[in-house]
Amino acid sequence: NWSNILLVFVPAGILAPRLGCSDTVVFVLNCIAIVPLADVLCRATGAVSSHLGETTGALLNVTMGNATEVFIFHALLQRQYMIVRASLLGSIIVNILLVLGLALIAGELKCPGQKHNATATLMATVILSLTTVGLLIPVHITLSILKLSGSSAGVVLHLSRGISLVLVVLYFIYLYTQLRAPNTVYAPLATSTFKHLTSLPFFLKFIPPIALLTSTILLSLTSSLLVDTIDHVTTHTPLSKPTVGLIVLPLVGNAAELVSGIMFAGRGQMDLAFAVSIGSAIQIALFVTPVMVVLGWAMGREMGLGFGGFEVGVLEASVGVFAVLVGGRGDGGGGGWGKGLGLLGGYVGIA
Repeated sequence: NWSNILLVFVPAGILAPRLGCSDTVVFVLNCIAIVPLADVLCRATGAVSSHLGETTGALLNVTMGNATEVFIFHALLQRQYMIVRASLLGSIIVNILLVLGLALIAGELKCPGQKHNATATLMATVILSLTTVGLLIPVHITLSILKLSGSSAGVVLHLSRGISLVLVVLYFIYLYTQLRAPNTVYAPLATSTFKHLTSLPFFLKFIPPIALLTSTILLSLTSSLLVDTIDHVTTHTPLSKPTVGLIVLPLVGNAAELVSGIMFAGRGQMDLAFAVSIGSAIQIALFVTPVMVVLGWAMGREMGLGFGGFEVGVLEASVGVFAVLVGGRGDGGGGGWGKGLGLLGGYVGIA
């Protein structure tokens, strides 16, 4: 596998602090180490979930096989709220603009004329758009309160917690509908998971669970070391915290989705590429983001949805570009070149 070569950076990143390496070196090594661990986590989760059935296994794979949650949780533990919020938004943007844009371009280069399931994509676009509205409600209400009374103490936090609870409930309703509906964005991913992750021989069945456990532990360790060095890196290098959170960490955490999307599209499996990118974006927006708020609430952390003006504008623009270029049904799921270049151009503009 392409990522196995990078596994040498895992012990290097873990040992770097003990060997007296600078925080910048530790940051770089652990950024690289997370990439192969994220891929192992994704593949191990898929192998473990393959016996659950097509749709259930695919949904479990999307929900659990994502490295983004791990380092975001460590940032939450260390009260790096700006990094948490920026990484969440960055992961959504990476999936709907960069991953999907490159997949569409790769698909046109390798297998011209591919089409995707326009109906499933439209429904996913609606869900993502509505979720974005929910995430940004606290910010817009707070701005209105500031104009009227000049004070917004605690308003964002209380609104964030209430809306997050609602979004978590909606996520489980969403999962339930996905399990029962035959024509969803996850359908091609479910078929692929069930088809290619077949039952292993008896003496090898213990390997996927061990790989899942090991990758989770190592990913947690490297993520912790990575988060520990963010303050030093943003102080002593040109990188700022918004840049690290919005660009660097999402690229690292979603590298597996990026490569998978390009590979699927290059093989003529455009629906699979859409399932990987859009499924991950919905999961982060509708589940991971509100769960981080709820977890912060439970741990006494003041983690809310108080996104800054730039973050709000970036998220609204990204979802808007995605909805206009990909969400419509007028082209019947075609037009790969134009869509891909438009999505990729949007991401480059943000970065």
